Amino acid sequence: MMSSPTTQRCGCLLGVAGAMGVGWLATGQPGGFGPSFEQRATPKLIAEHEALVPGTTATLAVTFEISPGWHMYWRGQNDTGIGPRITWSLPPGYEVGDSQWPAPTRKVLPGDILDHIYEDRLTILVPLRVPAAPAEGGANGAATVSIGAALRWMVCEDVCLLEEGQVALTLPLLSPPAPSTTTPSPVAPAGAPARGPDARIIDDARRTLPSPWSDAKGLATASVVTTLSRVTLTIKAPGATRLTFIPDEGSLPPMDLLRQGEATGEELRIDFAAGGEDGQRVLGIVRIESGNKVGARTFHLNEVIVRAAEDRGAK
Repeated sequence: MMSSPTTQRCGCLLGVAGAMGVGWLATGQPGGFGPSFEQRATPKLIAEHEALVPGTTATLAVTFEISPGWHMYWRGQNDTGIGPRITWSLPPGYEVGDSQWPAPTRKVLPGDILDHIYEDRLTILVPLRVPAAPAEGGANGAATVSIGAALRWMVCEDVCLLEEGQVALTLPLLSPPAPSTTTPSPVAPAGAPARGPDARIIDDARRTLPSPWSDAKGLATASVVTTLSRVTLTIKAPGATRLTFIPDEGSLPPMDLLRQGEATGEELRIDFAAGGEDGQRVLGIVRIESGNKVGARTFHLNEVIVRAAEDRGAK
């Protein structure tokens, strides 16, 4: 259930990289800023299944329904926006893993402003590890578990608005299935919970997740050359008609993402400012478009380790 959101006016340009760590430092787009009298992005906490099973990992999702004409932001580099921030409230022993974000769309605005955005809907998948012996619940299968999250996000059209709210979800906690001497069903193990009413939204989100870079083997290669002044990432994809790189959070910042972040053809080369330290990473989404029936595919490049004055390619 969502509490009444607090919507704030955006008030200053640029400098959003550390905004969430020091409070809501907002950025705007051409067109100005303005107050909100209704929510432009409506969040909901959903689960793939109708119940939780001790000792397993469940899939939750925070999904935002975005008003027509408005958009939200990728968690990585943008010129004028910041992605949603989630603060979880979990029962003892429960843990959430790394969130999984769908690939965003590259959007260039007047004035050479570059953002990576979502329109219509943004669904962030989150694994929930359920303890084998939860503090909440008994063996009667009737116990419930409550999970909540505090959210803050930016949504923009011709103006940018900062919104916040609470989402919550209560699910039954099932007893662990008893050991069986029969061969488990490959379709649905005995005692497995049924899929929830919002499972389709999670299915749709999974189809938009970037594949791991290892799945690009035979389709694309990535290599890094490091000098004293810069780090250069080169992506090659034979047969590609367009290549796009979208930096992830934690990546070295590109020097000129507007001009180098997308290229027509089979090769994309991007320069990053060298930080002078070993172990820095080039992280991001690689979008490969081709003229075949497969269409565009996205991959998460997260295996490039930048080392001083050393060439190293992604495996």
